[in-house]
Amino acid sequence: MNGRSKTQDSVGFTLIELLVVLAILAITLALAVPRLTSFLEGDPNKAAQDILARAVLRARERAAFTQDAWEVHLDLTARRVWLAPQEPQEGKTVAFDWTLPEEVVIQSITLAGGTTTSGQVALRMLPTGLTEPCRITLVNTGGRTRHLVLEAVSGRLVEDSKPRETTDTQLAGSALPRDPVWEHLP
Repeated sequence: MNGRSKTQDSVGFTLIELLVVLAILAITLALAVPRLTSFLEGDPNKAAQDILARAVLRARERAAFTQDAWEVHLDLTARRVWLAPQEPQEGKTVAFDWTLPEEVVIQSITLAGGTTTSGQVALRMLPTGLTEPCRITLVNTGGRTRHLVLEAVSGRLVEDSKPRETTDTQLAGSALPRDPVWEHLP
């Protein structure tokens, strides 16, 4: 009618073009789905780190507000975290109580006095804002490990991307970041 053949008027994609697009989508999904599922499920180690950071922040706030030292207590066996004044006084009791996710255990806590792998540990927060420095190792049921460092002056709980192995001779505190301000306090 107008001099064009039927194939020239056809619009759309060829079978080969559709197969190439489907192959690209399949490869993209194969790479993205494992990351997406771990994102949707959440990282239990990150959740535990958030709980610990919140506990440290609350204890530092309480210490500054009350002008008394407060402690973050960690029960490595029960996976519990709670706050209490260093010297219990009338009207000041245990404050805030968290439980770490079931998938996470605190493998160890290294303080200046050594490493603890079971029982309870208390981290001091002074009214001046100083925090007892330590290294905390979290492990989840999937075997993923997260090493955290509690900084003495800033009170920040940060992930240690390059954890150091601690030997018996280092347990006196040299495995932790050196903080001369903290070492001279009572």
